[in-house]
Amino acid sequence: MDKTQSHLLIIQPQLEKVRDLIGDSLADPDRRLGPLLDHISLTRGKMLRPALVLLSGKCFADITDKHISVAAIVELIHITTLLHDDVIDQSAIRRGKPSINNLYDNKTAILAGDFVFSKAFELCASVENTAISNLLASTTNSLCRGEIRQNLTQNDYTITEDEYLGIISEKSASLFGSCCRVGAMISNADENRCEALKQFGSNLGIAFQIIDDILDVAGSPDTTGKPLAGDIKNSIPTLPVIYLMQLSSPKKHDDLIRQFTDPDISTDQKIMLLTANGVIKQAREKAAWYISQAVGHLDTVNQSPAKTALSEIAKSFLNIEIN
Repeated sequence: MDKTQSHLLIIQPQLEKVRDLIGDSLADPDRRLGPLLDHISLTRGKMLRPALVLLSGKCFADITDKHISVAAIVELIHITTLLHDDVIDQSAIRRGKPSINNLYDNKTAILAGDFVFSKAFELCASVENTAISNLLASTTNSLCRGEIRQNLTQNDYTITEDEYLGIISEKSASLFGSCCRVGAMISNADENRCEALKQFGSNLGIAFQIIDDILDVAGSPDTTGKPLAGDIKNSIPTLPVIYLMQLSSPKKHDDLIRQFTDPDISTDQKIMLLTANGVIKQAREKAAWYISQAVGHLDTVNQSPAKTALSEIAKSFLNIEIN
């Protein structure tokens, strides 16, 4: 069991209920659709986002069926983004298993993502809480906006660090922040603490994406569960690339852009440029800063096992194996 999973033991029974609810939502008797949805259901990850809902709620009250439902909703939204991402990134592997676009085709994967998304909002309607529905709708809008903005950076190596952080704040951190805020909302925490939990989640989400981008070039498939260098192959500049560009002189900058856009230069050569210049360490330090900011936002929350678990999960993000 890795360290992130060990911190989830206090909510393990409730996480199992979330898994069961997701499984029930995706179950279908159709002999063609059923196996496809079963594959999606069985390739779920560590359930981090549902865990944030449950732990944030548990900081203030006992976990209820409403927490369980909303935790399932956010995971279904996340699954949707992964199905679509695999098509965009042309990824054949997801969490160590064949992706839906690999098993079937891109069209089926996109339609499957749409179907899972519809299940999320079908479940959202059953919660019967306008504030929660509005928050999740706004979050979904941010996720989509961030993904579109990132796609528009393809081959654009003039992107700044601030632009990158703005993109990942939408496409990744917005869901983390909403998971934590909605968990606290359901437990009737006051507005200041709901906002503190949101800020915890948002900073955590930024750090999570930076680390994910580091692992894409300096990790291993065993750690990530997917092929490496997806962003490089798709010409999406992430923080290590941005830092490399910042280090270069104007003349060297143009040469670096040429190397990253030249299809005749191998992916391995591009990775070597990143791993040989200290930019991986620099990006990791940026992630560590956001982790520190995240943990700091928990100061207004009373001490409890749930608060400790949130803090330890955040700190465990930095325990990554980098090649």
